[in-house]
Amino acid sequence: MRSSDIIEKLATSPFVCSALALEDDIDNTYATGIFAVRRMIVGYILHFAAVEISAMLTTGHFTKPEKLYRALLESSEMVAEQTMDENDDEAPNLLFSLLRRSTEPRKYELLYPELVHFDVTKLHELFDACLTVNIYGVAQYDVLYLNRLLRREIEAVYSDCQEIKYVQKELEAVLEYCSEINANLLSESASNRIVSGCTALLNVFSVFAPVHFFSNNMQYVLWLRDVSKLATKNSTKVLKHPSFETSVSPFYETKREK
Repeated sequence: MRSSDIIEKLATSPFVCSALALEDDIDNTYATGIFAVRRMIVGYILHFAAVEISAMLTTGHFTKPEKLYRALLESSEMVAEQTMDENDDEAPNLLFSLLRRSTEPRKYELLYPELVHFDVTKLHELFDACLTVNIYGVAQYDVLYLNRLLRREIEAVYSDCQEIKYVQKELEAVLEYCSEINANLLSESASNRIVSGCTALLNVFSVFAPVHFFSNNMQYVLWLRDVSKLATKNSTKVLKHPSFETSVSPFYETKREK
């Protein structure tokens, strides 16, 4: 991958900036799931970028790391377009914008469906039987399998019943509820993946700081002001991430020594 510059192309592509879209603007459960998967991929790209930068700087190569530094830490029009709704006086950069957006809670209330014809206890047992893990390592309910199990029960109990149409509506509500749970689980995992990728990059930046292709003053502004501001305003998930403190503290130590 290193010989083909694929990491640099991925990290500087519009695809990464697309993860800055506000999730609350998506009102479709299927689209929410697709967007969450997109953000997971962006999280992987950030991890790859961290590995690439570390490997190149360790071996004394600076051209590619400089391009990645600038793509992640300098303001850009693409990032500004995605974050124009934010009330921030500072020019946004990609890394901190991703970190900020990934820590914003999803403003969505998940309502449990009103059930008359289903036994709630047995229904939860079916939920447990349909719980699986997808290729991204995220827990998900197998909605198709749940649908097949519930329809089999409905056909056995309500085949000649006039209430079948009401049972069908409850079935649809249950399946929609499971789909929304799946979307929420994907969304939370995607946010964690991006936070993990951002902190991996911060760890790499802290190890090699200060780098000669950025002015020391600019690096101090980025780390001491912007990281502190981000942690203060959007702190819950960032501060709880185990690697965040270790990634930021070296910059404070460097500043103190100066």
